Amino acid sequence: MRRCLPFLLFFPLALAALALQFLPAPWAGWARDGCEVANCYCETLRPESFVIQPIATYSNLAFVLVGLLILFSPPTGFPHRVTYGAALIAIGFGSGFYHASLTRAGEWFDLVGIYVLVGLMVMGNLARLRPLSTMQFLGVYLAIIIFGGVQMAVAPQFQQVMFGGLIVAALALEFLAWRKPSGPRRFLLAGLGVFALGVAVWVLDGRLLPCQPDGFFQWHAVWHTLAAVAAGLLFLYYRAASTPNP
Repeated sequence: MRRCLPFLLFFPLALAALALQFLPAPWAGWARDGCEVANCYCETLRPESFVIQPIATYSNLAFVLVGLLILFSPPTGFPHRVTYGAALIAIGFGSGFYHASLTRAGEWFDLVGIYVLVGLMVMGNLARLRPLSTMQFLGVYLAIIIFGGVQMAVAPQFQQVMFGGLIVAALALEFLAWRKPSGPRRFLLAGLGVFALGVAVWVLDGRLLPCQPDGFFQWHAVWHTLAAVAAGLLFLYYRAASTPNP
């Protein structure tokens, strides 16, 4: 039964989210993020709908599904499983809110969601270097998120600096932890490879990659899906690395 719970929760959530596109847009009067006058990730805008960018919005359900699968996975190995799974669900809802609304508030949730994602990589590697209690893990992780949230509120122009700094921190901690005994590294290498591919898609979308605004296939949705898969693979690695060898 436990294995079925993620799907029993996910499908009603997904159906409810899909139904939102048939509601009228409630975003009049909300501060816009300027996406309407920029490339806006290629996808055609539907300003009359509750969900302005359906493909980009619903692709965030990948984060929700992966988060639920982690939450209901066996409570062994990686001790911060609940935090990890809940964070991925929050990322899915935050980024989905942004692409549904294209508002300043949504942009804040979307970018902070990226910090939440990369912050998980930082904390996962830090936990491999030294054991962290749940309170210690949450304390450092929340400090990263709060700092990123304040930065997005007062100095959003530094979002790439913040993102790059977290990536450097995650890679530096991984380098330090590389020599420690750990589980099979295939999940790590696969996760980092998938994440790097996703970032490349995110950066090149609207620049070098072909754009079909009315098409079902959207590169930004590919980024969301790859990022969710990468997060799941990294969780499998952290869990294996945290499980004592028999």
